[in-house]
Amino acid sequence: MEFQVPQHLSHPVDAVFVAYRDRLVELTPYLEEVESIEVVERREDGGKTYLTNRWRAKPSTVPTVVRPFMPKHALSWLDRAVWDPAARTCAWEYELGTTPGLVRCSGINYFRAREGGGSTLEITGRLAVDLRAIHVPLIFRGAGSHVESYLVGRVRPNLERVGPAVERWLTDQRES
Repeated sequence: MEFQVPQHLSHPVDAVFVAYRDRLVELTPYLEEVESIEVVERREDGGKTYLTNRWRAKPSTVPTVVRPFMPKHALSWLDRAVWDPAARTCAWEYELGTTPGLVRCSGINYFRAREGGGSTLEITGRLAVDLRAIHVPLIFRGAGSHVESYLVGRVRPNLERVGPAVERWLTDQRES
């Protein structure tokens, strides 16, 4: 299932790009469902930045009735990204802390200058669920599309929050 999250920000594109890439950990207080973001690896090569970040969601994001059964690693994911400043793009993929191969989520973020000032952040992605990874009987494998719809419904709002978090962080930095 494909998704797209366009956002218009008042700050210049270069500032948005750099803040999103280099200050993500500092954005945590602006992301209400995120407990922490940790830089696992960062390297520069050929003008590009390769980042691996571990995100942890707050336990409060899980329905109360499910929390006792939810392993802590299920609330985390790795975000592997390649940042290309020349193209102003970020190609990313998530590795969920749950069963490997169950969910594949990847995409590209496009950072563009807006005419008249400000910038546009367009997050595009694809999410796929492979129920074979958890050995679901063949008869239920058609449910994968329903699971994808549900997960996109959970992932999309989180992606929608990052642009405004960058916006607020940049505004706070300018004012301090």
